[in-house]
Amino acid sequence: MHLKKVYLIIALFCTVVIGSCKKEEITSGEVEKLESACGLKDPANSLPWLKAIISKAEEDRINKTHMGNYMGKIYLEKYKGQDLFYVTMMMGSGGLSGYVFRCDGSIEDFNKTSEERISFDNNMKKDKIIYTNVP
Repeated sequence: MHLKKVYLIIALFCTVVIGSCKKEEITSGEVEKLESACGLKDPANSLPWLKAIISKAEEDRINKTHMGNYMGKIYLEKYKGQDLFYVTMMMGSGGLSGYVFRCDGSIEDFNKTSEERISFDNNMKKDKIIYTNVP
């Protein structure tokens, strides 16, 4: 059981490192307008929970209001036919980053299996950044 957790941590680390090497399409503090996600044309402004995260991220970018806990990126990913938001911010967790949210704002638990999370991490494209406040 502990070996699975180690593999999960390694996979998450590799995903973050590899993903940080990709060319970014938007600059710090910008929100990219998506064609649609979650059945909405502008999820960054239409989903209250996502808008709140972006608002805190902007406060952190400008004033470090949240002591860096909201520094990072938000990606839109498609996984098994559903839109998911991958957020690379700690959000007050004490050091954990890499949260995956469903359209309703709940955290995707991947049926509580590390294999499912690893599958998601391995299939992420990270080509649709909808927000970033880091280079």
